[in-house]
Amino acid sequence: MTELLDAGTALALARTLAGDWVGSGQAHGRPVEARLQVRVILGGSFVELREWMDGYEDLSLYRQDPETRELRVLHVQEGGVLDDHPVEAAGMTLAWITGPRAPHVEWSVVGECLRCAVTFPGFSAPEIEVLYRREASGT
Repeated sequence: MTELLDAGTALALARTLAGDWVGSGQAHGRPVEARLQVRVILGGSFVELREWMDGYEDLSLYRQDPETRELRVLHVQEGGVLDDHPVEAAGMTLAWITGPRAPHVEWSVVGECLRCAVTFPGFSAPEIEVLYRREASGT
């Protein structure tokens, strides 16, 4: 079993992902193309992930909670949806700790790539899975 990382170390890992990424994969059985921007903001206290996929836009803000010292993600979606989840970090994976009716989200570094996998309640495998690669410089 991979050892869990403390929130400060996990946030430092997330900061190394800063940049522009392009991805492809599947969502609900269909092929998708996606873009991802990772930015370190507000003096390094937040890591912003902004994702675009087939007309869908998603924003996640990772931070270390100043009171509990745990890693958390603030997830913002169209329609005014706002969720706040603790995040478990192990090895090169950040996994959202969600309730039984919320999707389970994992971001993993796989070699030179970044993998996003979303498993919805009632499913045993990801319904959304995208593999991102850093966008080439100058594009």
